[in-house]
Amino acid sequence: PVSKTWKKLLPNLALRMAKASLQRLQMSSVLNSCDLILQMEPHNIFAHYFKTIVLQDRKDQKDRASRHWLQER
Repeated sequence: PVSKTWKKLLPNLALRMAKASLQRLQMSSVLNSCDLILQMEPHNIFAHYFKTIVLQDRKDQKDRASRHWLQER
């Protein structure tokens, strides 16, 4: 029961951290939070949305990983 609760709590906490980091324009922190969420819940729409926002911003820097992620979406 504790592990199930933790598995539900962690993605929610990471999503809140991603949102707060995005508001503060801490893009690497947003990506770290999104990566954590997507490892636990690969189909989490909000994590995909936040990650796409950050990578679109980095697209101007011609980041190859950003272009690959955006092409898949």
